Amino acid sequence: PRASHEAMVLVAARNHRKAVKRLLREFPRLQAEGEYGHMALRAPEGFVIALPRPLAPLLKGALVRTRSIGAAGRIVRIPCLEIALALVYASLTALPYSDPEKYMAAGDFLRILHVNPKMNLKELAAHGELVYGGGGADLLENVRRIRAGGKLNL
Repeated sequence: PRASHEAMVLVAARNHRKAVKRLLREFPRLQAEGEYGHMALRAPEGFVIALPRPLAPLLKGALVRTRSIGAAGRIVRIPCLEIALALVYASLTALPYSDPEKYMAAGDFLRILHVNPKMNLKELAAHGELVYGGGGADLLENVRRIRAGGKLNL
């Protein structure tokens, strides 16, 4: 179980406004913060649903390279493994060391690698390049190091 108080919901840019309105209608206790480019819905107890508008190439890719799964009686699409790992890596590289979410992301990164020993490393490197220039090589080096029993280089 994850102790984080934040979740991300990614929807196509053309459906972003509708998604925000629908979530606010379905969950009236949520408070909208931010702008439609990066909206956050906050619950009184502190839980946050982030709704970024998918303008960055990595977020756009997360909407295209998906797989369908059943959840709570519905079919939902989730990003492919390589994009999911690149998204977690993006959080790791963007968050300051003082933010506890950085360490939650590190745990997620390690769990994803542990549970999924096989992945397309070429595709992973390509998605890592979308995090930042040279990010693909850095991401692959971290994967190699962890699989060899080393530690994650934050």
